[in-house]
Amino acid sequence: RVLLHSVLMAPGEPLDVDVACVEAGRWHGGAGHRAGRRRAPSAVRGAAYGLRPEDAGRQRPAEARRSDQADVWRRVRYYERTYGPSATSSLVDLSERAEQATATAQRGARGGRQHGLEASNTPAPSPAPLPGQRGVIVGVAGHPLLLELFDDTRSLIEQWEAIIAAARLDAGTVPAAQVTNRRARAFAARITGADTRPVGRQGLADEVIAEDLSLYSARGIAQGGHLLYLSAVNTRHQLTLAA
Repeated sequence: RVLLHSVLMAPGEPLDVDVACVEAGRWHGGAGHRAGRRRAPSAVRGAAYGLRPEDAGRQRPAEARRSDQADVWRRVRYYERTYGPSATSSLVDLSERAEQATATAQRGARGGRQHGLEASNTPAPSPAPLPGQRGVIVGVAGHPLLLELFDDTRSLIEQWEAIIAAARLDAGTVPAAQVTNRRARAFAARITGADTRPVGRQGLADEVIAEDLSLYSARGIAQGGHLLYLSAVNTRHQLTLAA
């Protein structure tokens, strides 16, 4: 399952949350559940935001959009076309497969360098957040794809590896192309200072939304007027609308 909304929960208190299934072929299992640390890649996130490829250019406002379970499963199958079929169309299986392939390639590259060899297609080591950094822009295929902003640098650090892993999963499905600083800064500038509006309650916080559907859709949570987290997707990016 993936969460459809960001949620602020009180420690130890039960809470019903909205989720979508990301494993279409599994209809049984154990009674136990646990919270994972992975983040949904962009195509699945686009489905969770209710951004449909067939509606590109005429998307409805966020309050009028709903995620669709069949669309979520369709987006998971998009990743199967690159990473190979999963027995149950499991997004977790595909993510683990991509992570293992990256780790294997990087180990091979380290061994090659020890013997004076270089591999041109080896995934680069994960970057590290800078001191005091609270947000990050992910760019794929020549364009900004995603902006993540937290209220504290520790929150970003906790989520950093999961953000990078989801970005690698996305990047493996399209040809590589550099994202210029100009494009990244322009994307951030359009979102900076955007007016957020509350659309409901998620645990202890308000869910807030800001949108300019010509470029971005942003969702997050705020408490007492203080923004705790915001995630903005590029509504025109091929991965947000991939299916």
